[in-house]
Amino acid sequence: ECQPVAERITALWLDANRETGKGAAWEAEHAGLRLVSWLVHAPLVLSGTGTGSAPHPSLRPRLLGAIAETAAWLDRKATRQAPGFGAVAAWAGIAAAGLLLPRGRPRRLFAEAGLIAALGDAVGEDGGVLSRCPGDQMETLRLLIDLIACYEAAEVSPPAALVALRELMVPPLLALRHGDGALGSWQGQAAIPAERVSAAVLASGVRARPLSAPQHWGYQRLRAGETLLQMDAGPPPRARHARTGCSSTLAFELSDGPARIVVNCGGAA
Repeated sequence: ECQPVAERITALWLDANRETGKGAAWEAEHAGLRLVSWLVHAPLVLSGTGTGSAPHPSLRPRLLGAIAETAAWLDRKATRQAPGFGAVAAWAGIAAAGLLLPRGRPRRLFAEAGLIAALGDAVGEDGGVLSRCPGDQMETLRLLIDLIACYEAAEVSPPAALVALRELMVPPLLALRHGDGALGSWQGQAAIPAERVSAAVLASGVRARPLSAPQHWGYQRLRAGETLLQMDAGPPPRARHARTGCSSTLAFELSDGPARIVVNCGGAA
């Protein structure tokens, strides 16, 4: 059911973004996320059955060309990215291309070194992202899940550091879950629905308890019965890591079961 919709949207995007490197679509973060998404969903979008009312017979060569072009563009740009999620996304895109495009082993090895270094700059020792934003935490985890799935599809063992980091990133995310299953609003991030959080945790395959001894993550979690308190007990993120951050030290959220009683104001962005 979704295949003709995916074909139509992909064709429209390619029509609207013919010039490589121009516009917001070609920020390294967006290009990396797009490349991973294209490669993960390629078996669907490139199957060429054309079941919609307006099939796109030329989509396959156009999209394969765009994938190769985006990978080559990221090869040149990834090393110039500042620390943070943008650099992680760019290197992840290159790694996925190295796994799934022909003759990609040199590109994959190049990307693995860059990705592990970028993750080291973006994620603390306790598994919490240094931007201290739950949205960044979730997106980084989802990106690792998709990338490790690419390794599995290519029958290549992923670097142990990526697998370990995927496991390390789940407990900090769980620490910001309220009784309704959704995340709290911290560092400019609006509350993230319970369904999205559950889907990411399930896809990770990691079974863990919420982080109880945060270091860089900084969020403390206290529970009594069904009452849950989340408190920001850490300093604001450094400017080089912050995306939509704010000085929220000693702010708190309070919930009782599924009912939120005191919450932060939500997304600064």
